[in-house]
Amino acid sequence: MRIWEKIRQLRGRSAAALALFLIPASGWAESCPFCYSKAMSSSNGLLQAFRSGIIVLMIPPFLLSVGITVMAYRRRNSFRAR
Repeated sequence: MRIWEKIRQLRGRSAAALALFLIPASGWAESCPFCYSKAMSSSNGLLQAFRSGIIVLMIPPFLLSVGITVMAYRRRNSFRAR
């Protein structure tokens, strides 16, 4: 019984994740072209800050993914040892 309940929960979560991927990206970011064109028409200093901000916002997800990968690699055999 417990296994079937877990399978149903997993199926529901998978369906929710799939639904998020099927929603078009344009629905989430309606004003992006306007914001981007406004930023590109700004002064050089503001444009450089905009580009630097993009890089700064990319660093934490990259470090998190590297950390999770390293942790998974180190613990890859912990379940087999038991």
